[in-house]
Amino acid sequence: MTSHWARLCAGAAAVILTASSGAARAQPDDGLKLDLGYDGKLLFIKALNVDLNEQVTASGHSSSARISSYGVLDAFKHFNIDATETGRIVGGDPQAGVFKHENHDGRSNRKVEVVWGQGDVVTAAQPELTFLGDPPASRQQRLDAVGYLTGTLRLTLAAEHGPCRHSEMIFNGKELSELGFTDPRPTTLSAGQTKLGLVNGVRCLASFKEVAGYKKKTVKAKNQGLDRPIQVDFAQVGQGGPWVIAKLQAATQLGNAVIELARVKARGHMPEEIVQASR
Repeated sequence: MTSHWARLCAGAAAVILTASSGAARAQPDDGLKLDLGYDGKLLFIKALNVDLNEQVTASGHSSSARISSYGVLDAFKHFNIDATETGRIVGGDPQAGVFKHENHDGRSNRKVEVVWGQGDVVTAAQPELTFLGDPPASRQQRLDAVGYLTGTLRLTLAAEHGPCRHSEMIFNGKELSELGFTDPRPTTLSAGQTKLGLVNGVRCLASFKEVAGYKKKTVKAKNQGLDRPIQVDFAQVGQGGPWVIAKLQAATQLGNAVIELARVKARGHMPEEIVQASR
């Protein structure tokens, strides 16, 4: 579970702009740049490092992420994930373009590239993916989904009422998942969160559902072993600023997990076209 949610709320040490079909180049000094760092704890012991960088202009977006296991979690499940994603902005909404990710897990060390094109979504993987799930994701399901980092950016650019009012279909080249957010309500931010410049805390419940591209499992083993919703706190970086995950709490098979924002740096401003579209 932690690796899935780390991918949703996190990213990398630098913004990497990739030139590819369907992806737009963001200008270096244009739009909004957001750098986030998260610390994850399992049973109150540090277990996860997450860094996320997002950049968005009126016409394009790019994100990069690095997620790595640490300490007690690393002993159970080692992963070190690098990911990048680029795409266009259409009507103020980030679109899927090219999603790349690599897990330096010491075993397959698989590299995956997912490209959303005209009429299909194509995955290239090395080593090759020999099993695409039971059932595999259909062409239409792939087209209707976005990559993890585009999904994260859509949360960042949510309207003033916050990102707790929708669901998102996420595709990583093999697995198709649904992330849903419900029951939004105001929440008080901690002193540490306000020190980071966060305002307007909103708490909601998030659910994770395996849709396609997974092995057949028992009901209990499905959805990453989560038997209840995840509690997520969002907040804005300054009044009218981008939304970020301030804190995430979940009961996992290894114990209580908490991922909390520890570092934030925002530069530039939200493109006016996106601000107008979100109203």
